[in-house]
Amino acid sequence: MRDESEAQDAPSPELKPANENPWYVLMTLYGDDHERNRKAWNYLYGKSEVNGNLWKQELSRRYNARLPNEEPFGHPKPLPDRDQVVDLSNVVFEDRLNLSRFYLSQRIDVSGSIFRKGLDSTGAVFQKSVLSQGVFFEDSACFDFSRFGEGVCFGDSKFCGGVSFEEVNITGDFGFENVSVSKNCGFHLCNFRARAHFDLSIFYSDVSFYGSRFLDRVVIPPFLIGSSRRIHAAVFSFMAGVMPPMPMLGRSLL
Repeated sequence: MRDESEAQDAPSPELKPANENPWYVLMTLYGDDHERNRKAWNYLYGKSEVNGNLWKQELSRRYNARLPNEEPFGHPKPLPDRDQVVDLSNVVFEDRLNLSRFYLSQRIDVSGSIFRKGLDSTGAVFQKSVLSQGVFFEDSACFDFSRFGEGVCFGDSKFCGGVSFEEVNITGDFGFENVSVSKNCGFHLCNFRARAHFDLSIFYSDVSFYGSRFLDRVVIPPFLIGSSRRIHAAVFSFMAGVMPPMPMLGRSLL
């Protein structure tokens, strides 16, 4: 049997700056020019296969120019393959990460990362599974109008700012267990096509699921809503054929 003290003493993974992560570099090849960043990413890793060798060469040059220079006389590093996992785990993002309208055809892992200024993935498409375990959002996060083709897990994460999931479509299981949200949290008009789990999550302010669908059933649950001075403890899961329970604390959202 494993000694519990060994598990407690296990070192945490080292956090690295975003600029040292090759996938972050690929997402921000043109700095603050989001539209060019989006087109470059979707060109390389989006829904369509890559066409046009000249632009790919330009993006490759930008990619290598941004990467840390580990070997001064080394050969240029090739662009990551389209079937690799987008590994953004254990990364510190000092600036707000803008993935608005990005098309992510690969699996993505941001577990253990810190978003100092939050995240914007409005209208993004996540074709494969998303693992966002134990993530710390110091500012607001927005997933409005996003599409998740497989499962997504936000377990053990902390949202210090508000978080919004408006008109989000989730095909696979949605995991939101043991999450804490300090400010408003909205799941408006979402479509949960598989199981959605919110066990042991804590909402310190208003939370709403108005007009969302769970397994193709329209549900306006009597969720927890009230003063920001109150703590709302959510211990529930939405599963096939099961309606959400009445709130344990707070006022009902009618």
